[in-house]
Amino acid sequence: MLGTIRAFWNDQRGIAMILVAIMLPVLVGFALLAIDMSRANSLHNDMQKGADAFVLAAAAELDGNTDYQGQPGSRQSSEDKCHEIFYR
Repeated sequence: MLGTIRAFWNDQRGIAMILVAIMLPVLVGFALLAIDMSRANSLHNDMQKGADAFVLAAAAELDGNTDYQGQPGSRQSSEDKCHEIFYR
């Protein structure tokens, strides 16, 4: 009985399968973490572009007049300016 247990303990066959079973979820987890971080960075960039467009559109309204509508002769609102800046 002791010999059988010792033989089983010293047997190295199949160890690669155990290592793969342990490391595969770790590798998949790191890949998913990289994808999540990439998406978070992309979302941050989009939000920053939106904030920048909002600030530029708001700054365009600060010319001292209360009836500013864009360039002379145009009826472009600040929301349209924001979309124009953000989506170019």
